[in-house]
Amino acid sequence: MSRRCVIFAGLPVPSKLCADISSQDVIIAADAGWKTVRKLGLSPTLTLGEFDSSPAPEQGVVLRLPVQKDDTDTHFAARKALEMQCTEVCILGGIGGRLDHTLANISTLLFLEKHGVRASLRGENAFIRVLLPGEYEFTARENVYVSLFPMEGPVRGLSLRGFQYSLEDAALSAEYPLGVSNEFLEQTGYISFREGTLVYLECDKDR
Repeated sequence: MSRRCVIFAGLPVPSKLCADISSQDVIIAADAGWKTVRKLGLSPTLTLGEFDSSPAPEQGVVLRLPVQKDDTDTHFAARKALEMQCTEVCILGGIGGRLDHTLANISTLLFLEKHGVRASLRGENAFIRVLLPGEYEFTARENVYVSLFPMEGPVRGLSLRGFQYSLEDAALSAEYPLGVSNEFLEQTGYISFREGTLVYLECDKDR
């Protein structure tokens, strides 16, 4: 049975990104993310953090974390999502702001994918997934660039169909950004590869 978790990280989240959140979703607010959840009129299943960037909420289920710890608040929230047997995780409020936090959140996507959970980062102007070897389909969106970056060493056997720039059994390496600024050419874009890990990024053209 599928179960989705929506994690609210510390950055503001526009209401349009929350239109598909349902009462069946698990909602975890990470530290200052609880302010966003409250502003949107949602009720978090769990609020957690060391609350160094905002005071802790006075209501609901709250888990206080130590200031000195290995996990970021968002990564700890991802661990809780695994404990709750969620099969999909969407992180909101985790793109932009401090660059190190954005990169840490991309690492968290990899952690979740390696534990069998489909994970994504969604922002007002960007969408990110981490892909493991296999075959994927993405529905085309207008006015976006699609970029691919290798994450754990070279990516091999990469094929792209349905994009302006196609590839067949190609390789991507970290020192040469070959996968930047592609575009959808058809209604569906197909990506497949046999080795490595890919960061899949959709970014609005006007940004």
